[in-house]
Amino acid sequence: MGMGRNMGRAMIPDKKSMISTKIGFQQVSELLPVAGIDHVGPLPAEIQEITVFAAGISVHAARPDAAQALVEFLTAPAAASVIRKCGMEPG
Repeated sequence: MGMGRNMGRAMIPDKKSMISTKIGFQQVSELLPVAGIDHVGPLPAEIQEITVFAAGISVHAARPDAAQALVEFLTAPAAASVIRKCGMEPG
């Protein structure tokens, strides 16, 4: 039995798979939008795996100014609450 949609190496839970599943592990940002599940919290720090996202601007970017503005927007203090609401921690 599958555990959801296969997104490359990650499995995204779907309603059908959640009916028979008692426990699951996934990035919080992937779990929060799934209706009908209870997110009980993160794994203990000693076994928690953190995914770090990075941004870069190609030297061949057609609009490096727009790319820089996007990076600044996503890393601004004002974005932190939205990032947390989506199950991630701003860096």
